[in-house]
Amino acid sequence: MLVGFEFQNGEWIERTPPMFRHLPRPQRRMLFLTQYNLCAEPDERVLLKGCHQPLAEHFFDAIRQSIPKPLSPVSSRLVFCPRSSALIHAFLSGDMHAAHAIACNMATLPSFEPAKRIYRLFAKENPGMMFDASGLFLQFVYEKICKRNPDKNVYIECDEIIIEEAGERVLSVVPCVKRVDKNNPKGVEEEISRAWKRLAQNGTRAVYLVFPRNALFTRHIQVRQPHEQCARVKLVPYIISHSVKEQ
Repeated sequence: MLVGFEFQNGEWIERTPPMFRHLPRPQRRMLFLTQYNLCAEPDERVLLKGCHQPLAEHFFDAIRQSIPKPLSPVSSRLVFCPRSSALIHAFLSGDMHAAHAIACNMATLPSFEPAKRIYRLFAKENPGMMFDASGLFLQFVYEKICKRNPDKNVYIECDEIIIEEAGERVLSVVPCVKRVDKNNPKGVEEEISRAWKRLAQNGTRAVYLVFPRNALFTRHIQVRQPHEQCARVKLVPYIISHSVKEQ
């Protein structure tokens, strides 16, 4: 299950996980860019402009803004890196096929930052920025948890986020890109079954199964076994936003 955008047959195609496809396109773009920006390095983030323009244009605008103006041939980095210069000029001219060919023929990652960003977009079979949707959501939730819990040891182990305090596993958070319906929780029975196994195997106090929030899933759902007084497994709706305090 992929999310992002790629260049195919002469046009930029946007990919969205099934659970988000019913949303308006600008909202789908905002969800992707919000996750991307939180996970990306500061110098690789893009500006959010209402998301009415294609995903590719957000990245193109960020690259254009990083290129010195005017682009001078006396720039030492460009003089000593003719391929970077050719790559930048192909990109600025809008020749995506040329930019793709130049990037794929470059033996090493360019040192000049604008050329580096173009290279990362184009040096692949299908140019673009594609991610595994589950992996991106996992990283997004991890970054949020780290910001909210600076005093705890937080790390990723396989497909779950472990939160430790004083050397003890206090919580396991498992992000899942799946639509949850509070009126029909049977759709996540497999995830709940795996959560019980995690509790038995790794000694964690509790497991939170985290899913993107939707209109039919706005509050925590506690899952108890018959002999338990308190719920050790919870289904948690997670808002994909910039704010750290909204969850």
